[in-house]
Amino acid sequence: MNSSRMNTENPDHRVVMVTGAGSGIGEATARRFAHAGDRVIVGDIDFKAAVRVAEEIGTNAHAVELDVTDVEQWSRAISHGEEFTAAPIQVLVNNAGVYRQIALETIGLDEWRHILDINLTGTMIGMRAVLPSMRRAGSGVIVNTGSTAGLGGFMGLSAYSSTKWALRGLTKCAALEFAADNIRVNLIVPGVTDTPAARAAGFHSPIPSQAIPHIAHPAIVAHATFYLASPEASYSTGSELVVDGGQTTGQV
Repeated sequence: MNSSRMNTENPDHRVVMVTGAGSGIGEATARRFAHAGDRVIVGDIDFKAAVRVAEEIGTNAHAVELDVTDVEQWSRAISHGEEFTAAPIQVLVNNAGVYRQIALETIGLDEWRHILDINLTGTMIGMRAVLPSMRRAGSGVIVNTGSTAGLGGFMGLSAYSSTKWALRGLTKCAALEFAADNIRVNLIVPGVTDTPAARAAGFHSPIPSQAIPHIAHPAIVAHATFYLASPEASYSTGSELVVDGGQTTGQV
């Protein structure tokens, strides 16, 4: 664990928690918030990866081990974050997820449940876990990470796509339920992005009919996520921001 206390001199800078922040979009998102001066809790099930990112960011970042399916780990991670920032969490980016390409006919029930547990249930647990902290802060923003697989069907992605479709509904329901606490909830919807997970799955190029003919750098998605969490997006809740290079626009 990164044991150095974060800089708390500027009260305007928020406390931000990012899950799955040890690599890919999560890492880029943690760096984007830290670049703006926010204090960032870098959460990941791979604690060594979280520590690396936090140490590279510097004193405004703190690493926590976080399996998003574990209620107790959420509680510990939030407590550690509040302790080291001396402030409640004001922004949560639910980015942790798992991608598996397995045909509906052959996917095992254990694998199906594993994907749903991380991508969907883990997001739900995180939103509930952070509520008390955001209530103490008097406001908050939650950004959930969806996918263009939640906007259409894809061969071999029945479990993954199901979770991303469900996240759209979960986000909208949470936006309605949390509004009374001055908490906004939105969904960022990336297309193909150049991450270790995408490369491992064989995604090295954009969808053939995509209008912008290259895949996104994770920082592009991080910038959009930062916007959804910013005061400039204060009138947006229950909304979806698609960052996919025109992948879902139609056929070229």
